[in-house]
Amino acid sequence: MTIGATTTFTESRDDIIAEALETCGAIEPGGTRDATNSNLFTMGERALNRVVKSIDASGVHLWHYQRRTTTTTAGTASFVVASDVLGLDGPVRYTRSGATAALQALPMSRDDYMALADRTTQGPSTRYYVEQLLTTTTVYLWPVPDATGDTVEYTACVRGADFVTGADTADFWAEWLNCLVYGLVVELAPKLSQSALMDRFKPMFDRELDKLVNSDNERGPMTLVPYGAMGNFGGAG
Repeated sequence: MTIGATTTFTESRDDIIAEALETCGAIEPGGTRDATNSNLFTMGERALNRVVKSIDASGVHLWHYQRRTTTTTAGTASFVVASDVLGLDGPVRYTRSGATAALQALPMSRDDYMALADRTTQGPSTRYYVEQLLTTTTVYLWPVPDATGDTVEYTACVRGADFVTGADTADFWAEWLNCLVYGLVVELAPKLSQSALMDRFKPMFDRELDKLVNSDNERGPMTLVPYGAMGNFGGAG
């Protein structure tokens, strides 16, 4: 008996699309993209990216949390995060230039930010508010930084990466592959006159998604805190 020496199995975008098309009876088992079915694969590309975006809405996954930093400019209250960021998670670290110990900046709601009597007050920031618009996400610090070159370190919750080429692999662990295939079958089945498959695979997709989302947790000691003591996700109100 020989045990495999690798643990890196995954599937490409076209592999996932091919499995869904096979299930829907649109291509032969084992079929691949060619000149006769390229339109089907193009349809699958769009549908698969819709599935990924819908999974984004189910919650941010552990491997999509990234530590990022920006530096302050004296008198400038806000900074715009990268377009791949869904929001910020938890407290932000505010470190004075040249210092090693950081202050903690906690999220505030829109109501809290709008209720500030003077949003021009300057000093080391201890609170932040996230304004999420359709095309931009802006972080407002309060008090407004009073120095240039201080460091703001935050945990960015990033979006799942798009499938762009047929060789792209999923921005998910390998255990998510079945979930992606099930979701893609649900998307494609009505267009391929296979509505019965949609009814069959929608519960399978929902169960698989629920299982994966609920298992996607940090491992560590449990701490109970009073309701409201933890900052809300992103502080966007």
